[in-house]
Amino acid sequence: MMKEFSLIDVYRNLNPNKLCFTHKSKLSSRIDFFLVSQPLANRVSHLDTLVSIAPDHKAIRVQLQLENDNRGPGLWKFNNSLLEDEIYVKLITDSYAMQKLDTILGIWNSRNLTLFGKCLKTKSLGISQLVHPLSTLDFPTQLVQAVNSSIFKFIWKNRRDKIKRKIMVQDYNKGGLRAPSIETMAKSLKLAWISRFLQSIPAHDDESWKVIPNHFLDKYGGLNFLLRCNYDKNFLDKM
Repeated sequence: MMKEFSLIDVYRNLNPNKLCFTHKSKLSSRIDFFLVSQPLANRVSHLDTLVSIAPDHKAIRVQLQLENDNRGPGLWKFNNSLLEDEIYVKLITDSYAMQKLDTILGIWNSRNLTLFGKCLKTKSLGISQLVHPLSTLDFPTQLVQAVNSSIFKFIWKNRRDKIKRKIMVQDYNKGGLRAPSIETMAKSLKLAWISRFLQSIPAHDDESWKVIPNHFLDKYGGLNFLLRCNYDKNFLDKM
């Protein structure tokens, strides 16, 4: 890694012949160290070891001489290659959606709304920001829990829930307030893909996205067959 990224062990660069150990067990070794680039290595003014709370390791400290630099206005440049990383793109999209949800709920949190009003606001202004990420097939469970937490903190003003959530999401005639159920919403949005999949699309539209689901569903007779037959799910899991 040092060779690939042109990094330097700054301690060894300053002390080529000095012995120093940062880890002691049966064999002492220097496994804790800083790796820096060559331009940054030239600015290291001091490096030493300190007592650490870890019983078998020492802490290391490095000081840089930077105050004499005359810096310009600077230029930020986005790394376009990150847009090709699906995990990164989804992480940013989901994080942005969560941040927007918290911002919207925070604006209305200072209003003296009833429980009924808060449930309406979460559905009309809050979770509407999450329709796109919720409709994706790999929506993470951790994000569902985070959205639920933000919504019910808003409803109860960051206090403990006074009514069970499974009651809150029920219809009015069952004693509920129709509070949003993120799990149910995520499932319904995913099931909506079935109707899109079966829908007859004009020839000028792109249907290339159907190739992947068709590849897997054809092994079991296709989606039309699966929707019309009575089958045991455990049987499909074994196939």
